[in-house]
Amino acid sequence: MAMRDAQTRRPAGIRLAAAAVALAFAAGGCGSGGEFVEPEGPLAGLELQVAAKDFSEQRILARIAAYALQTLGAEAVPVDMVGSSNTRAALEAGEVDMYWEYTGTAWISYLGETKPLPDPEEQFTAVAERDLADNGIHWTAPPAWFSNTYAMAVRTDLARKWDLKTLSDLAGFAREHPDKATFCIETEFSTRDDGWPGLLDAYSMEVDKERVHMVDTGIIFTELAKASTCAFGDVFATDGRIKALGLTTLEDDRAFFPNYNPTPTYSSELAAEHPEIDELLGRINKELTEKEILALAERADYYGDDPEEIAEDWLREKGFLD
Repeated sequence: MAMRDAQTRRPAGIRLAAAAVALAFAAGGCGSGGEFVEPEGPLAGLELQVAAKDFSEQRILARIAAYALQTLGAEAVPVDMVGSSNTRAALEAGEVDMYWEYTGTAWISYLGETKPLPDPEEQFTAVAERDLADNGIHWTAPPAWFSNTYAMAVRTDLARKWDLKTLSDLAGFAREHPDKATFCIETEFSTRDDGWPGLLDAYSMEVDKERVHMVDTGIIFTELAKASTCAFGDVFATDGRIKALGLTTLEDDRAFFPNYNPTPTYSSELAAEHPEIDELLGRINKELTEKEILALAERADYYGDDPEEIAEDWLREKGFLD
């Protein structure tokens, strides 16, 4: 594990890996490192690296966890990383101590399952039990009950004009008005089983290839707001730009997309040694509703606020920081 008490030495390989992460952290991973540390807290002397994948929601969540853990005495710092697989590999290798993972991602990408469970509580329980048994990775329970799953978005005024509320409505619209059923989709989404191919199959949707445009995630929002190149596009359901740009996500009425409920994940050894961590993070999860995360994400993705500031403000508002 990357975590250690102040007097504990790690093998050279782990120390070198952690040093590389620390360099990345020093280059821009965190702004408020250490300022909330309570020297008399129950985790005093414990060093923790809380990793974040490379998008706003993750950066905010990592800082929420790190700053909250500082109040228990831990020298906890957020570390920005690139990609889901790299972040998971760093946790498994002990190069970082913790990161927020999503139930659907773990179920499909790390546990090798192909059929998600439609009930979010059942999905969480299945993931947590399997990951603990197979990999010794602990999932804080309960998770946050918002789902950062895929969604199909359209400008709100167009959804009203075309009377679109669900993905089944969209499938019918695509059959009746193929010239207006234009899509911007991200490259990864275009090939995932839980992305474009599976969506077309689940909803018996037929879309001409020339009406599907591959673009970067940020460009999807730009194009949806203009509604010229494309009227519809794949987004993450908790992206703050949805509300800010006047977009609407269509209901997944056939429950095709997996549940993606997040929670902190870390080693079972750390969980057993320091149960205070789970108690604190569980209380944080209960406060992280869909409304809350949408507001936090909007500050980052639309207004450009710093994740450090967003996390600190939220923790103070909820009473986790004085």
